[in-house]
Amino acid sequence: MSTSRVAESLVVQRLRTISRAWRRLVAEQAEELGITVSQLSVLWSLWQDDGVLTSKLIEGTNLDGGTITGVIDRLEAKGLVRRERDAEDRRVVRVFLTAAGRKLETPLRRIVSETEERALDGLTAVEVQRLTRMLDRVGDNLGAE
Repeated sequence: MSTSRVAESLVVQRLRTISRAWRRLVAEQAEELGITVSQLSVLWSLWQDDGVLTSKLIEGTNLDGGTITGVIDRLEAKGLVRRERDAEDRRVVRVFLTAAGRKLETPLRRIVSETEERALDGLTAVEVQRLTRMLDRVGDNLGAE
């Protein structure tokens, strides 16, 4: 794609605007449950793979080390996660969901699902598939994981 076409389309600007709107809508609803978007990101990762290393959470959430520590601290203070030292290597810390953290999965997943449905309203299934493939290609071009 030529530079002029990129400047005309402003794809990155549109993606950033959509991302901010999505984040705002999710944040407004998650706040009613006392959860921030960053906390939701950590919880979501733990719902996929409970008991992971903090370093794995950094990869899965795209939060940096300093930020992830604060997020885990706040989740732990709310009784939603707990930290445990690894039995084989005491330097290693794993993060686990508590029952309260698991209990938030259904309402928080519903918030994300409803926000996605709202975002895709009016698109056909074929259009959603095309959009997904195009976004995957853009991500691949940028080395996204």
